[in-house]
Amino acid sequence: DCDSHGNGNCGFFFCVRANHISVRDSRFTGNRTGISIGTRDCYNLIENCTVDGNAGAGILVRSSPRPVEVHSCHVRGCTIAGNAATGGKGQIEIVTDAHDLIFEDNTVRGREGGGACKPGFFIEDTARDIHLQNNDVDGCGQEVEAAAQSLALAAPVIECGYESGTDTIYRHLPS
Repeated sequence: DCDSHGNGNCGFFFCVRANHISVRDSRFTGNRTGISIGTRDCYNLIENCTVDGNAGAGILVRSSPRPVEVHSCHVRGCTIAGNAATGGKGQIEIVTDAHDLIFEDNTVRGREGGGACKPGFFIEDTARDIHLQNNDVDGCGQEVEAAAQSLALAAPVIECGYESGTDTIYRHLPS
């Protein structure tokens, strides 16, 4: 439950090696980029968030080449709309060697002055096993711009978010 508005950079920035994090019921509006995921950021869940009116991509999977690529993240039930007005390649932009990402049950909207000529999903051809399921995309230049080899018909089997972590990964935190 956070509300991040008007930041000169990202509304939410997954820093290096941010793993097993759940971001739920939050709003990221009017920032340079809505949510940014990058180097070694894995097993994260973004759920029921609103990502709206950001200058760049609503969700950006940053450039992070193998072996430190983003993988095993799940974005579901979010509204991603009116982003990429002055930067970014789409409402959701995956520009990396990312793999095993799931985007499910999201509402993705472009609008005049907010990415209407850009795709809902822009996925570079270096990405692999990106699974798109039951997303409602409208008002974008095209729903998905991706090479066939970047997309996965079946969802990868992954467990994401805080609840999926084992006790040992939290041992440095106070009980």
